[in-house]
Amino acid sequence: MAKKHKFFATTATAALVASAIVPVASAADLKDFNNVSSWAQEAVQYLTDNNILQGDQNGYFNPTGTLTRAQAAEVLYKALGLEATGTEDFSDVAPGQWFYDAVVATSPELFEGMGNGKFKPQDKLTRAQAAKVIVLAYGLEGEADLSKFRDAATVPGWATEYFSTAVANGVINGKGTRLAPQDEISRQEFATMVYRTIEGVLEVESVSAINTITVKEGEEVKFPETVEVTLSNGEKAQKAVEWDTAKLDTKKAGEYTVKGDVEGTELEATVKVVVEAVNPGVTAVSALNLKQVEVTFNKEVDAETAENEANYTLTGGLTVADAKANGNKVVLTLTANANQQASEELTVANVKDAAGTAVAKTTKAVKFFDATAPTVSSVQAIGPKTLKVQFSEPLKTAPSYKLDNGTLAIVNTTWTAGDSEATLTLGTNLTEGSHNLEVSGGSDYANFAIEKATNSFNYVLDTVAPTATVKSASETQVVLEFSEDVLNADDANVEYYHTFKGTAAYKASDVTVDGNEVTLTFENPLPGNAKIFVSYKDEKGTKIQDVTGNVFEAVTLNATVVADTTAPTVSKVVATDNTKIDVTFSETVEGADNKANYTLKDAAGKTVAITSATNLNGNTYRLAVSPLNGGSYTLTVKNVTDASIRENKIADFTTNVSVNDVVAPTIVDTDSETNGIQVKQIASDKIKVEFSEVMKADSITNKANYKYNGEALTGDDTVTAVDGNKAVIITVEADNVDGDSTVTVGRVQDADGNYIENFETALDVVALANVDVAAVEVTGKNSIRLTFDEVITNATVNDFEYTLDTNAKDQAGQPAVVWATPAAISTSVSDGKTYITLTVNEIEDTTAANVAVRTTDAKATESAENVFGTPVLFSTTGADDKYAPMLESATFAGTVGDKNDDTVTITFSEDLYVASVQESDFTVEGYTIKSIATKDDTVTLTVADNTAGTTTPKVTLVGEVEDSERNATKGTKEVTATTVTAE
Repeated sequence: MAKKHKFFATTATAALVASAIVPVASAADLKDFNNVSSWAQEAVQYLTDNNILQGDQNGYFNPTGTLTRAQAAEVLYKALGLEATGTEDFSDVAPGQWFYDAVVATSPELFEGMGNGKFKPQDKLTRAQAAKVIVLAYGLEGEADLSKFRDAATVPGWATEYFSTAVANGVINGKGTRLAPQDEISRQEFATMVYRTIEGVLEVESVSAINTITVKEGEEVKFPETVEVTLSNGEKAQKAVEWDTAKLDTKKAGEYTVKGDVEGTELEATVKVVVEAVNPGVTAVSALNLKQVEVTFNKEVDAETAENEANYTLTGGLTVADAKANGNKVVLTLTANANQQASEELTVANVKDAAGTAVAKTTKAVKFFDATAPTVSSVQAIGPKTLKVQFSEPLKTAPSYKLDNGTLAIVNTTWTAGDSEATLTLGTNLTEGSHNLEVSGGSDYANFAIEKATNSFNYVLDTVAPTATVKSASETQVVLEFSEDVLNADDANVEYYHTFKGTAAYKASDVTVDGNEVTLTFENPLPGNAKIFVSYKDEKGTKIQDVTGNVFEAVTLNATVVADTTAPTVSKVVATDNTKIDVTFSETVEGADNKANYTLKDAAGKTVAITSATNLNGNTYRLAVSPLNGGSYTLTVKNVTDASIRENKIADFTTNVSVNDVVAPTIVDTDSETNGIQVKQIASDKIKVEFSEVMKADSITNKANYKYNGEALTGDDTVTAVDGNKAVIITVEADNVDGDSTVTVGRVQDADGNYIENFETALDVVALANVDVAAVEVTGKNSIRLTFDEVITNATVNDFEYTLDTNAKDQAGQPAVVWATPAAISTSVSDGKTYITLTVNEIEDTTAANVAVRTTDAKATESAENVFGTPVLFSTTGADDKYAPMLESATFAGTVGDKNDDTVTITFSEDLYVASVQESDFTVEGYTIKSIATKDDTVTLTVADNTAGTTTPKVTLVGEVEDSERNATKGTKEVTATTVTAE
């Protein structure tokens, strides 16, 4: 074989000239790129983008297919940018063959003949041969111990050196725990080996600039996981980066420079982060359990206003007993628990963020659901004879305790229903070291019990005295916060002064203690910056101390007084019955007990007499009025001031007051077309009677209130309340219910004690029938919700069919409705109703016109049925519109900088309910909104001209707007405006 010498790389930096290759294809052109293993995709991407290893003529890469010797020679020929110099005398390689130049360029330095003067181009390349040619091609050096691979002994002697070097350079990592030297190498494996080699011989020379990241206050910054770098061959690549965010504070608006270490280099990546200021607001409300609600704000909140219970109002007669703030979250504890699966609304008002900016009044829905048993969160020894047990949620009934397997006595437990912690008093002092407290029983407000568990805690004798800081200070009140719970803070021997110690005029007139907080009230107002003196009348008398007895010595504290310039507001008005109206203010007020400061009028505008106004508790005042009929009234409040020295006066306030309904309940007629009142047979021995409202449980379950076929119920018959006490199921032992049966209902009561109007009400029973759907509603672009008035089980996608066009016709104008099976379904049950949501193809028409659902089988569904085994069956049922309008586009009209107002026109997917659209629902980047107009599906904003503005601003829907069916948008939506071209 006569050959000329060919030069190969002997150092890493001289190896690669692939940058000279002009890409002619990319991985995006491969039809089977998704079949490439994840660990090989980057390598295949690189080699195909650089025309080093391509797919077949049909566009398939075939990642798990084998590689021939000729194909491997072609890859290295291209990757190294070799020239086909010299000649080869292989009998099976001839000019004109597609691999001829590659074989000439790579033999015999990389590829030797296979004997008998043959190259054997179609022979499959093994992993051992691949290790050899790659190590030789790139001049790799180094050694690695191969003994960690379980088949190291099977490596041929000639290949051991090459495998050792390839492993040392990270080119080969093994197939699991094997080197598999005799395995035929796959195309994706060889691509990965070549790519790893190329990556290893290139150096990173620079890091590309990164676009500025802009976020709103409180939002999380999503940094890029990789950055673009420039390699020594001039090519671009991606490298992982680890960002240093220690100096980034997204809670504060401003510009930040964040740096990161680029993996495998000594280079740094730099990115500018702009944190834009936002108005404080409520971002989420969720029920933690049936007794607590968590309110999340987009900023850290001011503790004083956030912990004012009067700033939170709930529907359903629920009230807030306590509010605890922590950062941007506030946990509300209710006075009474909510019902399981109750849906209510929470209104937040008069709360400020940490900077003192008011949070806009916000109302959000809250769903109460608790399916989690309470647990012990912590056990802490707060003194030698005192334990504090913290629970995961408030408890309804008390658990039992056993300390150190009963060897230490618990002599007293301080806990009341609704508390989430208990204080245990021991009979003897704890010894230092580890102890165990067993807790079991008790229950939360969903009646889940604490599972018996042993909790370990460590007691270390506390020898550190408590400390104190000023938590807040107004002109008349100071709140001291101690480092731990303290005793004796309100003892007569303890004195508190401001400004002048020992001067009676500056002494606290009232002291209240709550755990580790002490609230001081002063008659003489505090100056802007004041000294607070904590002192003792007699140094030998009682002093403030912690539970261990560590004494708090006299101290002088500095207080920065925040002047109260905010007028009080009315945070809640509720009629507790038809003779009492309770009014709650946002803070302590004066004049609220003067009945002349209130005016009450009925719906006709006639003034209703208020006989008195008295303080009920805290900031709540009760108005006594003459008996009111059910309905809506208006209440006006004026001339009330707060208790600050400035006597900030309330703005005249008017609101609607709904008086409790005194209307008698009725029985729901399930068949409006038949004379009389009809109720349903739901099983062979069961009848369901539904009421118009929530009823009194002991009234509707009293068998004496019912007759079956004119006879009193027998001892074996039962009456069970269901659907949140809005219905009963009567089970008769006779098991002979049919369409000729009758039921008689006596004078049952609703939840407010109102009796049904008639002494007896006769009901006809509708014979047992398949379960029909109560409602079909389009709720999103891919979802249809089915509502059933009872519990449905075993529903699957095969039970239902849907169509998106009930009016579809073929070319001949004949009906051609296409029915489809849902992609998925989800089922939930609430208050005795079942909601089944079908996942369907995209519904483009947000008005839901022509959408319908039916059951699959003409006789009944395949498996969906009620709890009594009655199948679900309904024919084609059109869907109602519960699909919120979509923000589709926006246009900008005007000339930037001409000092004339500009116009932004926003288009939605359907007509809007005009009254729901407000200026505050939108923001236009860089512009101030001056006015708004709404017509059909279009909202027109007039914005003030801004010389620094753009004709393509971002338009954001930040509030809720409704369509004509009152379906409201949820969450923030954003579009970029396009420019209207002048004609």
